[in-house]
Amino acid sequence: MGRRASAIPRSVYPLLLLLVLAALWLWRTGADGPDGARPLFEIESGDIVSCAVRGPDAHAILTRAPEIPSGWRLEGDLADVAGSEEVATLLGTLATSLGSEAVAGADWAALPEDYGLDGRSLFEVRVVAADGRRRTLRVGARNPVTGRFYATGAGRDELFTVGEDLVGTLSALPDAVRARDLWTGFAAADADTVRLRFAGRESWDVAVRDAGGRWWLSRPDDGWARTGTVAARYHRRHADRRRTEAGIDWLRLRDRELDGLLSYLERDRVRDFLPHDLAAPQDGFAVRVSGAGGLAHGIVFGETESESRVRAWRDDSPGGLVMPAEVVRDGPGDLPRYLHTDVLTRGLAGADSFALARSDLGRVSFVPGPEGWRVSTAAAMEDSARLDLMGRDLAFYLDHLAIRRVLEPAEADPLGPPLTTLSVWATGPGVPPLTELRFGLGGDGTLPAVWGPADGRHLAVDRDILVSLQTVMMTAAGVRR
Repeated sequence: MGRRASAIPRSVYPLLLLLVLAALWLWRTGADGPDGARPLFEIESGDIVSCAVRGPDAHAILTRAPEIPSGWRLEGDLADVAGSEEVATLLGTLATSLGSEAVAGADWAALPEDYGLDGRSLFEVRVVAADGRRRTLRVGARNPVTGRFYATGAGRDELFTVGEDLVGTLSALPDAVRARDLWTGFAAADADTVRLRFAGRESWDVAVRDAGGRWWLSRPDDGWARTGTVAARYHRRHADRRRTEAGIDWLRLRDRELDGLLSYLERDRVRDFLPHDLAAPQDGFAVRVSGAGGLAHGIVFGETESESRVRAWRDDSPGGLVMPAEVVRDGPGDLPRYLHTDVLTRGLAGADSFALARSDLGRVSFVPGPEGWRVSTAAAMEDSARLDLMGRDLAFYLDHLAIRRVLEPAEADPLGPPLTTLSVWATGPGVPPLTELRFGLGGDGTLPAVWGPADGRHLAVDRDILVSLQTVMMTAAGVRR
């Protein structure tokens, strides 16, 4: 019987031999062996109090600072807000990164240029622990075969190698540790003062929140010129949105505009970072926010990069950001956007109940419910769920209904039938228990307007509100039938 044929062709033997030799060579040039790898710094991430990284393109210094929200201060080539999560990721990488066993036969001290360790190394990392321990790691050239990088230091005299992941992390500094939250630890509810500088202006407009959560604007130095026609005419005729303290006139602002701006600054995260040498504009729309507990932040907006991205600079840092463009998508405008020029001085959101009445359609009332406004009529209704939804939509519409023109006050009702009367009941300091407004057509019977019996206010509005009021009234009348 002849010999059994080998399952491996003889032509493959030279390849197997090459693989064995390659494995031996890789081991000799510093690939991690199963027992050779060891932690680089031998310091827990929680024990690190400072970390400095100098690379070919950047120098970043992180210092633990318990007095600031993120707990870390970023300095070096760029001073900016450090993110707590971002710093924790970096320190975790440093604490868990491994260095290989010594590279056999490497005379790196005599020939440092062969390993990229001559002069300014590729990266130098200095770590200091809370107990005073110090470690300095120098990372040099990349081994073209293994893909790992030659390194020395970190308490070791010999040459060893580190992985690409570590070098990739170091290469991403300082941007990798810059906070992605615009202002770390910022809560919109803590703000009590907002300063606005509109594009092209040098002066700042000051807004202050009162104890009731309402926003007031210190009347600008240039008087009524920038408040807009509607606001100027309204304040000359009615005093319910103006107060004077210590000789300073304060004007009511649209709370939703200021609250929305603060919500944006609290909620939206940094999308990207700009080149560090790109300076902030001197005349861009800017916001400064301050409040209790030393709260103080600022932001300057620059050009929009697209419909969804805008450039910005925070807290006087030279490092620019890319933010969502929501706040400036339609342009921040000027004061008229922020001044309270809606029909309702106090919105329905804070009311106890409201009702609509019309002589030919009867009356329908709404009260707060678990899901928002709901119809309060006691009689059973087949379509009450639909009317609940219509009531919520109408309340939102009324809270956002803008004054189009301020007309001359009228002692007698200037509107013609059919008239819809809105009654609003509310409680609270300085809040009228009952407010009534009548909606209809004035002038020659074509001008949609609102009239207030209490003070004679006469305001032109959009025609659509009359349609919405009639739709709700007709639906309610039909349901009752």
